[in-house]
Amino acid sequence: MKRISVVVLGILTSTCVYAQGTWRADTVTEHPRTLFTSDDLNAVRARVLNDEPAVFASLSATAFETREANSSWDDRRARARIAKAAAFLVAVDAGVVNGAAVGSLPDGVRDELRAKAMAYLESTNLDLPSVLTASSDFQFLSAVVTQSVQAYDLLAGVTEDDLASAAARLQQLVAGWFGEANRFGGSYWSLTANNLSLRTAGSFALAGLVLNDLESSDPDAQPATWISTGTAEIERALFRRSNRQSDLDGAFVYGEGPWYFQYAMQTVLPYWRAQRHALVGMSPVQNYDGLQLGLALDDPRVDALFEWSISLRLPNGQLPPVGDTFDKVFFPMERLAGRSTESWTSYASVGTEVTAALRRGVYDARADWLAATDAEERLPKSGLADVKSGYVFRSAGEDALYAYIHAPSKAENGAAGGH
Repeated sequence: MKRISVVVLGILTSTCVYAQGTWRADTVTEHPRTLFTSDDLNAVRARVLNDEPAVFASLSATAFETREANSSWDDRRARARIAKAAAFLVAVDAGVVNGAAVGSLPDGVRDELRAKAMAYLESTNLDLPSVLTASSDFQFLSAVVTQSVQAYDLLAGVTEDDLASAAARLQQLVAGWFGEANRFGGSYWSLTANNLSLRTAGSFALAGLVLNDLESSDPDAQPATWISTGTAEIERALFRRSNRQSDLDGAFVYGEGPWYFQYAMQTVLPYWRAQRHALVGMSPVQNYDGLQLGLALDDPRVDALFEWSISLRLPNGQLPPVGDTFDKVFFPMERLAGRSTESWTSYASVGTEVTAALRRGVYDARADWLAATDAEERLPKSGLADVKSGYVFRSAGEDALYAYIHAPSKAENGAAGGH
C-alpha cells in the first residue's frame, strides 16, 4: 500500500503537534489505516470473496450507483456511502461485476470507480447545520464526514492520483463544522454528552487521524485539534462528565440504553479501530486535550461496555426492545471492537438479514464489517444486567432463559444528558 511522504517543518509542542497543526505527521504515514491496513488485505479479500458473498454483492451494487443531487441529507449521505463503497472495491481490487464476483477489477471498471469516488469527495457539500438551531443534524453530518474520510483513506492507499483537492475539500468541511460545534466556549459538549456528541466527537477524531498531514494556521482546521478534542470528548461523554453515560468505576452500562449505545458507536468504533491501526508499534498513551489516554479498544472500561451490550441480547441475538430501543435491532458492527455474536444470532428469526442490520440508521457499516477479520466469538454470560428502566436476567447458552424486569422507578445509570 502507498506511503504518503510528509515534510515535517518542526515540533511545536511536546504533545505530538507538528507544523501548522498536523498530528504525528512524521510517524503516521501509511494508508489505508481506517477499515484495514496493508497487512490485512489478503484476509479482507478472502472474507469478501469467499466468506460473505451476499454482503459483498450488496456493497458492490452500491459502489456502482450514482447520485447527482447533492443538497439534502439523503443526497449527501448517499454520495458519501457510494464514494466509500467504490473506494473499498478499488482498495481490495475485487467486486461483483455483471453478476459475477471477480478477484481483480477490469481496468475500465477500476478507473470508473476511482474517478467517481474522487469526484464525489471533491464536490462535498459544505453546508453546515447550526449548533443553536439544528445540532441534531450533526448525526447526519457525522455519517457524511466519517464515510468520506474513510473513502479518502482507502483511495490514498492504492492510487497515485493527486488527492489534494479532495483533502482540501474535506478539511474545509470539518473545519467549518468544528468551529460551529465549538461556538460559545464549547458548551455543546457539556450540555449534550450523549449519542449525538459521541458521534460528532468520533467523526472529528477520525478526520484528524486520516487527514493528519494537512496544515493550517487556523486551529479549527488543524487535524491535531480535531483528534485531540474528539478523543477527549468521547472520554468525557462516556466516563467523566456529571451527565456522563457510564462511569469511571462501578457498573459499566450505557445510560441512554442499548439502541443509543450502538448508534453512538457507528462513528466512534471506526475511529477506535483506526486508532489501533495507526498507532501500532508506538507508545499507545497520548495527550488528548489534557487527558492521558491509551488505545480505547485496550481499555477495560470499553471492554466492559461491550460485554454489557452482549449480556442484554435476546436469545436470537437482537437488542431488547426496551426504553428507546426499536424492535428487531441487531448490532453486527461490534465486530470492529473484536467481538462477534454471529454464531448464535438469528437475523431470519425477525425476517431480516445482516445486510439490512448493517445499514440501519444513517451510517453504512457494510465495508467496516467485511474488513473486520479479527473478531472473536463472544457468548453472553448468565446473570443480571442493568438496562435503562429495568433489568435483564438471562442464562447462558443457545436455549437461554431470558427475562426483562421493568422497574421504572429505579435510579438511572449515567445519562443525565440524552434520551
